[in-house]
Amino acid sequence: MPKPFKAGPGPLTVFAPTNKAFDKLPKGAVETLLKPENKTIHVVAGNLDSKALAEKIKEGNSKPELTTVQGVNCGAWMQGNSWC
Repeated sequence: MPKPFKAGPGPLTVFAPTNKAFDKLPKGAVETLLKPENKTIHVVAGNLDSKALAEKIKEGNSKPELTTVQGVNCGAWMQGNSWC
């Protein structure tokens, strides 16, 4: 079960799919993602723009590990020019 958190002063970075990606989700998936317990699962502490993330990818052997504010470990990587 994800842990609740208090955002504090920030900054925070929110990772979210594009509208095109949301359109590909199965019926009901968006509603599940919008539940309160899921709203912060793609939030990490810090100001991490695409340039900073690309630098982390280079440093982290192409897939840096990020920890969300809920304590969930996740990774980010690129395939060509697309973020994954």
